[in-house]
Amino acid sequence: MSEETKAVAPVTNDAMKRAEMMERKLKREKARDEQLAAFAQKELELEDQFEEEFGPRGEAFEIVNFQHDGPIAVRRGEPVLFKRFQASMPGDKDPTPEAIYAFVKPCLIYPEKAAFDEIIGKRPQIATRVCNALAVLMGAKEGADRGKY
Repeated sequence: MSEETKAVAPVTNDAMKRAEMMERKLKREKARDEQLAAFAQKELELEDQFEEEFGPRGEAFEIVNFQHDGPIAVRRGEPVLFKRFQASMPGDKDPTPEAIYAFVKPCLIYPEKAAFDEIIGKRPQIATRVCNALAVLMGAKEGADRGKY
């Protein structure tokens, strides 16, 4: 083997490794894109179904779509749920995870409760985001409108 061939061989192996890694990365990205597309499709299906069943989105129900876990849908609940939720936060205290769960759980319409439990077991903050969407359905003001009459 000549000196020139010896010098080229490691570069070729590195280039091949890099090409293989890029190929695997592209496959993973494609799978993620397909998963996100499936979640978006499911959100559209749920919106159609729940518009018929409950009424307008943003008024009667809301869907919060999460990148890794897909859509979670809640319907507007009974006023007593919101009153109980507010009573669990005296003063400026933040709600406990238990209070959030007790507020969201009766209003959950998708996914099934066991799947929701699994999701928030992995990512507890999702329960807070769903809680915020539910609070807006119950009359809380959203972001820019907070503090305005």
